[in-house]
Amino acid sequence: MRRLALILVLLCALPAMAATKLRLHDQPSSIAGYKTMDLALGGVGKDVSTAVTNTAASGTNIQVTKTAGGTALAWISEPLHAGFTLSGTVTGNPYGKESATGANASLRWRLYQYTGGAEGAAIAVCQATAELTTSITLKGCTATPTSTVFAAGDRIVAKLFLENCNATSGCPAGTMGGSQTVTVDYDGPTDAADGSTWIQLNETVTFDPNGTAGGTPTLFNYSAYSNSLGNAEAGTTNVFHLTLPNPSLSGNAILVFAQASNDSSVASVTDESGNVYQSLIAYLDVTNDQRLWAFVAPNAITGTRKIDFTLANGSTGATYFSAVVGELRNVALSSIYDGAAGNAPSSCAANACLTVTSGSVTPLYSGDLVCQYVVQSTNSAFTAGSQSNITWVKKSADRQDGQILQCGVYSSTSALNPTMTQGTNQHYAAIGVFLKSSAAGTAPAAGIRVNSIQHVSLFSTPNGPGYSDPTTVDFPAINGELLAIAVACGKVDGVCVTGITDNKSNTWTKCGAGLHANPHTVHYYHVPNATADGTLSLTVTQGAATSDSTLMMYAIDGAATSSACGATASTNANQTGNTQTLNGPSFTPQAANSVILSQIQQEFNTENSITSPSGAIFDSGTYSLEALDGPLNFDQNGGWAHFYNGANTSAEPWTWHFVSATDPQQEWISYTVEFKAPAAAGGRKRVFVTSE
Repeated sequence: MRRLALILVLLCALPAMAATKLRLHDQPSSIAGYKTMDLALGGVGKDVSTAVTNTAASGTNIQVTKTAGGTALAWISEPLHAGFTLSGTVTGNPYGKESATGANASLRWRLYQYTGGAEGAAIAVCQATAELTTSITLKGCTATPTSTVFAAGDRIVAKLFLENCNATSGCPAGTMGGSQTVTVDYDGPTDAADGSTWIQLNETVTFDPNGTAGGTPTLFNYSAYSNSLGNAEAGTTNVFHLTLPNPSLSGNAILVFAQASNDSSVASVTDESGNVYQSLIAYLDVTNDQRLWAFVAPNAITGTRKIDFTLANGSTGATYFSAVVGELRNVALSSIYDGAAGNAPSSCAANACLTVTSGSVTPLYSGDLVCQYVVQSTNSAFTAGSQSNITWVKKSADRQDGQILQCGVYSSTSALNPTMTQGTNQHYAAIGVFLKSSAAGTAPAAGIRVNSIQHVSLFSTPNGPGYSDPTTVDFPAINGELLAIAVACGKVDGVCVTGITDNKSNTWTKCGAGLHANPHTVHYYHVPNATADGTLSLTVTQGAATSDSTLMMYAIDGAATSSACGATASTNANQTGNTQTLNGPSFTPQAANSVILSQIQQEFNTENSITSPSGAIFDSGTYSLEALDGPLNFDQNGGWAHFYNGANTSAEPWTWHFVSATDPQQEWISYTVEFKAPAAAGGRKRVFVTSE
């Protein structure tokens, strides 16, 4: 099994409740110097976060720090949807411990009003009545605040402090001991358990992260990756290098879904820009030892494109990894999480697995972007769900690797169990993520752009799982997009894709003649102005199911609706000497504002970047434990890239860079094609298409 997923969300006012419980999180707020504080528990399956603070001899009022001697912590809420008066009882619920009884320490909350862009004086002080112990324990408190009027748009700030305390005389009393530490656990995934640290107001308080009504939460600029099959090395860190089709835009989030089998690795996500990724859910299917993850980086740094998914120190090594990474617009800049759940049925008796569910979630906000990510191990058709208050759209569907993602905007706060159906009664694992919306982020500019890339591997046995010929390949896309498929096959007799048809009566043709040079065949099929939606399925014919093939499937917005195929170029050679770079065909576009697609395949070595033309975008997925000479299911060790030529119609060299400088590529082949913008197009990059 192998799969991934993505998500988005919309927000509105919180439904009324008898009291307001604000939970502390480890995610940075959009307000500098604060962590987030909201109504949601921590991400499902995540570990609790810890704060460790040094005590001081005869100390008092020592603000809690993230690490001993480190930065002091403070938490801030989202903006208030409506004003209220704070006057009722404030209740604190911290989980903590001291390193030794000689610390003589307790915990004290302070509450503040944040208004007009500034934090005021403390308006509530809530002191625990008992000393901490040397085990993590709940040490609650209650307090009566100074009556304070809050206006819409104000925020609430909470801070935790160490105070002296004596087990006999109470708190605050006695003298704090030095050279000890106090640990506070917070951002836990389970209520009334370790890490469920919160401050509660007696009043009903509503929040409005949107500020104003925003656009539709949307997943765009995304890539879905094929399964890596059985790569694994026990106890070894494996880093999967993933990419967005385009650099991210201001104020948008980056969403990551991934799955792997047979491993106990610790998962983490990093990127080239240093964004902080929040764990939304880490789910284990105990029946099949299948693990699914979802991470998000809200308000990601502009220009981020390269994402690393790390699986570290597993007992058996991660196998069958696959993933989906994408960009989200109109989602919250912080406190984006509004719920998550996972599900894997214990039995498929009586066709119980034909309906695929990921677990019920009751969101706190209406307008969330909900994404359901599903994996299973058979070649099965999947149908998007049909449920009240949400229109589901399939975003990615890889039948070969059993990875499916659907998303929609949920206009309710009632419980929702995300649902889709599958054509085979097969065991599955699924997660669902609910993300809050916001009037935030940036839409792509008008012009031609790659909106999504789906990596599909057709690997014959024994190298892979095998496939039928012809075979069915799903291609979720948007009406009017240009759909282009880069085909790469490795077989001496040249048997490769000989034709493509689909269930929407689109006409698929080659862009150029393609090229065969033993043992490789490469070419591009395309259809401009496609009739397409989440139900588009292709029938791909190869003539034999004995070739190891990769289909790199591009959905391109803003392209010409007819006669879109422009210039083509190809070259091949036999590289027997050592080199870390190869030059593909020099390419001269026919028109300005085109998107140029190129690929290179070789017998040995693995591409890891493209260095020319300047600004070209490398599309291949790679990983740190990848066998250098392959071929492996995870993009077959080959190179794919795209490039926006803008106003430049001059010849451009294409230079590919390889992992090793001492592994001659031997027989290699490269092919480049141009897809043109409409004749009257005036800009280069991006057209924004709302698909939810």
